[in-house]
Amino acid sequence: MHIEQMGDDPDWDAMMQEFKEIIILGDLREYEQDPRFGLIVMSEIASKALSPGVNDPGTAIDVINRIGRILSDYTDETATEPETLLAHLNVAPLDPVDLLRDGFGAISRNGADTLEVQQRLQQTLSGLMRHPDEGLSRAARDLAKQELARGLEALTFEPDRDALIASADAEVRPK
Repeated sequence: MHIEQMGDDPDWDAMMQEFKEIIILGDLREYEQDPRFGLIVMSEIASKALSPGVNDPGTAIDVINRIGRILSDYTDETATEPETLLAHLNVAPLDPVDLLRDGFGAISRNGADTLEVQQRLQQTLSGLMRHPDEGLSRAARDLAKQELARGLEALTFEPDRDALIASADAEVRPK
C-alpha cells in the first residue's frame, strides 16, 4: 500500500481518522481481506490430505476443483476503473501467477506422484488457460507446463506417464 501526502501541511489527525474507518488492522489474516490467504489455506488442506498418514487424494482433487472455480471468477483489477477512485491510495493488484502458486503449489508438490491428482490439476489448468483474462490464461499455461514436467518426473510407471500426458492440454504436452 502506498499513501501520498496531499499538500504541504496535511491534516494528519483527519487523515488518520479516515484510515481508521477504511483500513482494518488485526493480528490475524482474514479471508475477506486477503484472498491469497484463502487459497493458501485450501491448498494446505489438500496437501495434508495427500500426506502418507491420511492418503486421501479425493479431498485434494475436490480442493483443486474448488480453487479452479474460484479462479474462474478472476477479474484483472487494473482492466477497469474502480467504483471509488482514491487518487492518493494505491494498493498493488492481485497477480495471477501468485494466485495460481498459492492455490496449487503445495498440492502439486505433494501430489506429484499421484496420477489422479496430477490429471485433475492438468484439466483445471487447461480450463483456466481459456480464461478471458490474458494474464491468468498465460499464468495457467506456464504452470501447466511446469506441473506436467513435475508429474512426469515423479511418476515412474510408463502407462501413468502416458495417461498424464494425454490429460494435459495439447498446448503444454511435450513435442
